[in-house]
Amino acid sequence: MVAEAGFADISAYRASKRSEQQLDALEKAIDGFDQQMHAATVRLARAEEAAAGIESPDLETLEAEANRLAQASDDAVAARAQLESEADAMQKLVKALEALSQEMAGLEEEYGGVVVRIAYVAGGKKPNKLGG
Repeated sequence: MVAEAGFADISAYRASKRSEQQLDALEKAIDGFDQQMHAATVRLARAEEAAAGIESPDLETLEAEANRLAQASDDAVAARAQLESEADAMQKLVKALEALSQEMAGLEEEYGGVVVRIAYVAGGKKPNKLGG
């Protein structure tokens, strides 16, 4: 009969027997597992109910859109850098033009009277009639 129960002999059977304390501890562990299993089953049912009707996202489309937006962002950054470079170049041109304008104003102030006198003389008028 011991062999039919899967034991080699009576000493193997006796060695496999547990004490009352061991059996109580095992039973408590099994009860705890059953409670945890029931709680997990309830949570799973709630989760499935909450997820009912929710469609899975189209990951390929979302990934393609993310790649497109990343490329657009890179393009915008490159365009901004190009525009900033052009703006810097234009600022330098504006400063150069302002310097030339100031230089021309100084030259006009310095030589303006001479040019007017030359124009009068070339027009046949005498410089002494200019008041200068």
